[in-house]
Order: sequence, then C-alpha cells, then structure tokens
Amino acid sequence: MFDIRKTRRLPKSEGNRLRKWLLAPAGALMLVMAVSACQRSHEPDSQLDIDRWPADLVSPIPGATFSLAASHLPGAPRDYRNGIHQGFDFFNGVSGKPLADDEAIVAIADGEIIRIDHEVEDEDADALGFWATLSPDEGFVGEFALDRLRGRQVWIRHAQGHVSRYAHLSMVHPELQLGDTVEQGQAIGLMGNSGVPPTETQPNPAPHLHFELWSPDGTTYLGQGLSPLDSHRLIAALFGLDSLPRFAQRTVNRINAGQAPPETYPPDELPEIGFNVEPPNRVAEGRAFAIPVLWEGDDFRPGYFFAFLEDQPLGIIDAGDGAWVLGAMPSGLEVEALTVTVGGTDPFGQTLAGSRPIQRDPARQQTVPQEVEPAIFDAHNTANFQTEGEQLTPIVLQSLELGEALWQLPFDAPVNGDVRRPFGQRIFHGILRPDFPLPGVEVAAPAGAPVQAVNTGIVGLVADLPIRGRTVAVMHGGGVVSLYSHLADTSVSVGEEVAINQPLGTVGSSGATTEAGLRWEMLISGIPTDPIQWPDQVLPGRP
Repeated sequence: MFDIRKTRRLPKSEGNRLRKWLLAPAGALMLVMAVSACQRSHEPDSQLDIDRWPADLVSPIPGATFSLAASHLPGAPRDYRNGIHQGFDFFNGVSGKPLADDEAIVAIADGEIIRIDHEVEDEDADALGFWATLSPDEGFVGEFALDRLRGRQVWIRHAQGHVSRYAHLSMVHPELQLGDTVEQGQAIGLMGNSGVPPTETQPNPAPHLHFELWSPDGTTYLGQGLSPLDSHRLIAALFGLDSLPRFAQRTVNRINAGQAPPETYPPDELPEIGFNVEPPNRVAEGRAFAIPVLWEGDDFRPGYFFAFLEDQPLGIIDAGDGAWVLGAMPSGLEVEALTVTVGGTDPFGQTLAGSRPIQRDPARQQTVPQEVEPAIFDAHNTANFQTEGEQLTPIVLQSLELGEALWQLPFDAPVNGDVRRPFGQRIFHGILRPDFPLPGVEVAAPAGAPVQAVNTGIVGLVADLPIRGRTVAVMHGGGVVSLYSHLADTSVSVGEEVAINQPLGTVGSSGATTEAGLRWEMLISGIPTDPIQWPDQVLPGRP
C-alpha cells in the first residue's frame, strides 16, 4: 500500500524569484526571469466586464483547468521593471489533469491564424539570457526581447477581432499556415518550453503553455486589473465553470449567489488531502489485476483519478466506497517488473500521484507452439496486425473514456466448447513465429452455434478483419473490451447496447483459420488477458 497524502502550498512562479544567469564569455552574473511569457504592464482595466469578451470558449488544453495559483494568473508580478504577467500559465501538476511534456494545444474558438512560427529555431542559453537582460527596456527593444522570450507562438484572430496567443510551444502544426482558418478545438501545436531561459537551479525549464486573450484594439488582455477571484469568475463565464478547479467552482458559485468573498483567495496553504492505493506485489503474464483506491470525505470521485502501467493508461471504475484501477500484466516482456502509477486531481486542481513496481511472473500455463498451414502462417504478418490494431485501438480508447463499468453481474463464457488453442500459443510452419502469440483462446464449437455476449456492454465494432475474420467487439467500460472472431455472421450493429448472453452472431471459420470455432479475447486497456479467468467473476484480479 502507498499513501498519497501531504500538506502543500500553492506553487510560486519561478518568475517571482531573481535568478542568476552566467553569460559566456565574460562570465558576468545577470539577473533574469525563469518564466518569461509576460509583457510590460499597461494601464489596468479593473472592471469585470463579460460582454466585452467572446463566450462559449474551450480550454486551450482539452480537459485542463486554469490554475488556482495566483502566480499563474494575470497580474502576477514578474522580476523586471514594472513587470506584470499578462496571461494564464498551464503547468503539469496544477492544471486539473496530468499534462504531457508535449501536450496538444487547441484553438479556443474559430478564427484565422495571423501568426504561426514555423521557422523559429530554439535559441541557446546565451541568447535567451541576453534577451532577458533587454526585457526591462521601454519601447521597441524591450517588447522585441519579450517576444523572443515567449518562444514559438501561434496567434489567432477571432470573429469580433479578439486575438488569442499561445506561447512556449515545442512545435506548431505542420499543416497549418498563415491565413488558415481553424475551428474551435482544432490542434494548433504542442506544449513546450521554447523561449524559457534555463537557470542554475532549473537547467531544463518545465514545459508549459502561456495563454493570452486580447481585446480587438490590442490595449486590454483578459484578466487585466482583476484579482485572482475575479479572473476566475470571468474564466467561468467565458470558458464554463468546468474550466476551473473544483474549489474555485464552489467559490465562484457562492460569490455569484451573493455571498461574501473569502478573506484570502486563493488560500496560502491547502488542507491535507490524500488517498490510499493497494497495488499487488506480483502478477503473472496475461492475468488481470484490480487495484483498490480508497479515500475519506468527498474530495475525490472515481472520475478524478488516472492510472498508468508504465506509459499504458489503465481503466478506472466506481467501487461504491472508492474506485478500482483495472489492468493486466502484458505477455512476452523481458523485464522483471513494471511500474504502476496511480494519481488523482484534488479540489485545487493539483495532481497527487504515487508509483510502485509490480513484479512480473511467467505465465501460469506454458503452451506448445502449433503448426499451421502456409496460408495461415503468412496471414499473421505485421501489416495485417497493424491493420487490425488501427481498427481496435479506438474501441479500447472509447471503453476507457466511458469511465464506468457497464456490467454488474459476473462474466459468462460466450459459447460452449473446449479450448482448442490456449492463451499465448505461438504458431510455426517450418520456422517459429515468436512475435505474434495468440491474444485470447480458440474454442472448438460447431459451425452455426450461437455466440453470446459475455456481459453487458455496447457494440464498438462489427467488421471483417484479415486475421480475425468477421469480428464483433463489445465495450464494457473501464477499458474492458471483449472480442469475438472467426464468426460466420453477426446479428448486432455498432452502438447497440447488448445484455449478458445476448446473441452476437454464430460460430464460423472466417479469417485466418481452417476449422469452425470461436476466437475469444478479453482486453483491459488494450492488454490481452487470458479469457479463462473471466467466467463467474465480476472483477478478475480483485484482491
């Protein structure tokens, strides 16, 4: 068990502390800022005027929330002459969800690209330090230096003339050009740290997005002259309440209902909040596991959590008094252990996470390779596997996105019959094909026998695939997907809700096989598991 629990303070911007920068070759120490996506302050606009800004906007990072930290909001001081932060910063750990170093950035609304930095090259530390020394200057020189410190950028002009700016990008979308129109939510680039000077204490500055929204005349930026609370009220009105951390949502609702504002916002110190995770110590290849996540109070819900096995996302479902993380141990690996990471987003938009290795045990049943006919052997090639993977990956992602278990009863077998090919069996014809073990089981059953859903779910795929043949995929939620292949025919359609034991089709011999039977697979987050462990279990791998 590991406990994710600590008392924390909201992060302070690196720009709030003077940094020493060594400039070669003179070796003189220069004072610079570490986070420089900021401009010189103009006269503040202190009125909370919603009508002057476009509405129905989306977050520049899908699913992310605007930070609660005052240092990431407009008006935060920056350590150069009259320096004032003119936008909103999105950092991993404080943005309502985990952010990848190269997180996708999207347009907040429809508009026209009026700047896109395709040709901008990343500048070295000396150059960035030089621009930082010029940034306090008034006039053109200072403004030019500050623009260089924003790094790679995209600017979009929207319907009423407002301009959104996205800075510090690692790259811009290669297919977008100056003058192109983009739709709301369309990807325009990737988060990065371009233009951010390294420091002695932070030689590799953390990637983040600096976002600004300007008035049509270019004199006022979103949040100018506003307190952190009023900035959040304005964000809630323009981007929706869900664009704020849960603590901020509750506070804004109270203020909008006429209650008095809190004495301090945001709070200087956060209460102790945490949760307990109990991962298994060991898991055999092809076996499912379920990790309980427990917490007290109403600070968390299952949808606030995320989990990974190494870099593979895992499913999470509601456990009534907690949550279950669903995963499986992949087969065919040469490592002794894989690391599981479980984290959650607290009411303040901050990420709490912990990791622990799970030892990998060999498969409980060692299989003998099966000799197959040349045509079957040749069908099991990389191109066909890629083709099928492209069809199945979206189904797995949809099952993960469902975020809840669609089943309540124990799983059942899809057909009566004996296992003809066990889980993990490899094939050969003259030579062994070691790279494509069977990701399920093949059950011997007479042609035309009914194939039934192993549990409640939603049909995600009905297709003819080069290896699996005629196939039905059912999404059960939490990343769980059942596959039924080599069918003769099907009786369901994509999007249809199916009940446990509902007929999906009949046994056949379509695809890369020569005899009638059913290929049955059970995937968790795309990881194949041995289907034999599923019948009569509500949650395989549950401790």
